[in-house]
Amino acid sequence: MITKRSQDLLLWIPSLFLFLFGLLVLSHEVNSKGGNPLGLFSIGYERLEGFLSLVDPESLSPNPKLLFPNSDFERGNLENWRASGTLLLTQPASYRATGPEYRRVTINPQGHYWAGTREVGRRGLSPGEEITGELLSQPFTLLRSPLAFLIGGGAWAGKTEVTLEVEGRVVKRASGANSDRLTYIVWNVERWRGKSAVIRIADNARGKNTYFGHLCADFFHYPSVPLRSSPLLKSRLIVRGSGYDGQFFYFIAQDPWLKRFRDDPTRYRLFLDDPAYRYGRIGYPLLLNILSCGNPRNIPRSALFLILLSLPALALSTSLILKDSGASPLWALLLLFVPALPSSLGHLLPEPLAAALMVGGLLFHRREQPLKASLLWALSGLVRETTLLLPLAFVVEALWKKRFKGAFQTALSALPLLLWRLYLLVRLFPDQAWRSLLPKGGILDIPFKGILETLKAPAQGSSLSVTVGALLLTLLLLFASVFFLRHRDGFSGALLLYSLLALSLSSRFVWIDPSNVRRTTFELFVLLLPAALDSSKTLRLLLFPIALLTGLFLFPL
Repeated sequence: MITKRSQDLLLWIPSLFLFLFGLLVLSHEVNSKGGNPLGLFSIGYERLEGFLSLVDPESLSPNPKLLFPNSDFERGNLENWRASGTLLLTQPASYRATGPEYRRVTINPQGHYWAGTREVGRRGLSPGEEITGELLSQPFTLLRSPLAFLIGGGAWAGKTEVTLEVEGRVVKRASGANSDRLTYIVWNVERWRGKSAVIRIADNARGKNTYFGHLCADFFHYPSVPLRSSPLLKSRLIVRGSGYDGQFFYFIAQDPWLKRFRDDPTRYRLFLDDPAYRYGRIGYPLLLNILSCGNPRNIPRSALFLILLSLPALALSTSLILKDSGASPLWALLLLFVPALPSSLGHLLPEPLAAALMVGGLLFHRREQPLKASLLWALSGLVRETTLLLPLAFVVEALWKKRFKGAFQTALSALPLLLWRLYLLVRLFPDQAWRSLLPKGGILDIPFKGILETLKAPAQGSSLSVTVGALLLTLLLLFASVFFLRHRDGFSGALLLYSLLALSLSSRFVWIDPSNVRRTTFELFVLLLPAALDSSKTLRLLLFPIALLTGLFLFPL
């Protein structure tokens, strides 16, 4: 016979195992970065300037030294530039001319103006690939090295390019990468320091059907730190390319209230791919800011502590839910196989924290403590807004049963997120307009569309993972549908919503990388465990192929 003391001890076993699992994964990942957890954030080289401006405010002021007046086009005209061809009628491009939503997320210039040979210009010329010509800067003296700028558009060397000419000779050139997302370019110009130079922005790609036959360029300036020789890049703490999602939480943790560029919120585009979307998930970076006391050097270790603590908290809440349901708390050990955990731990991402808060709220809801539940759900919603689908389902259930007080108390969980969105609207409105209130993010699509598009053109080596993931999520939808028809309550409704959400992920932003799918479906897998133990014997038969496919999805062959 199991005594009460033994039962209490069983509650802590899953927590201990998840803590050790997290400790093992994080230790391995930190060691792979030379012992510095900063590397886990996967900060991309393309966003290195924005990163350095936040890490070391003295190394790069909010207004870096320009090559010459108006080399960033922020005067809204072509002062100190000479245009030829149809460029004379269109430059500089601006959101004021193109409209507040036109390509607002696609392109990320610094400030309000940039050189763009596709956008509508100041005089209203229609956009298109037919705009051609050149912008030639005034002669200026190269005062120091390096020289940096932003560039996007076509990869047509000799046709769509930016060149640096010193004493009449081209010494540096760069083209886009067939993307309107501006990337950060740094040129070492030490050997020409003190000499006269000009910048030439050229678009000579003709024809309406020319693929990316246009160019975008902006923000020609002198960075204060020699980025290419940065010890961060050499020590693998900075990755080449655009990096991964952890970097955005790291940046935001150093400016959670959007104060640094309050006068020009467009500057957040230098290090955030989508400021409204990234800042919308403020819970995790705000906690990092508090735990680190605002010191950037303490943020990586604060993230390690917070994510590691979330794992046993998630396991304990799940164990208590299982115990209250009459099941063994040891079933919570299956949380080790939630597909999101390895990638989230490896990049210091907040899914474990969001899951712990969400399941903690579920525990208090089942124990009829709605205010405590709403508090935890409010925090989880600030970390990941999709966790609020769970309390939303309970609100609908309470209204259906005419329990209006309970519905109101549960609905309070959405209030902090709503207030934060209103704050973002005020801060980012000059740049993002009404999109600050409801950022799209681009991760959702029509159910099954993203899967089918990815199967048609899978990334290298991802076809099997996509197939396995699609079969797994389809089975989970079937399980959730039958479970909902059987119970018809808020919990079963939430499970059905999450299963539909998982099958509605887009190809471009999610299915292109199966690790993204694992991360964005964490709510479904976390809630599956209490649902499985509360289902009928017939329904449990679906759990065997689900378990097999989960293993294949987590550990692809």
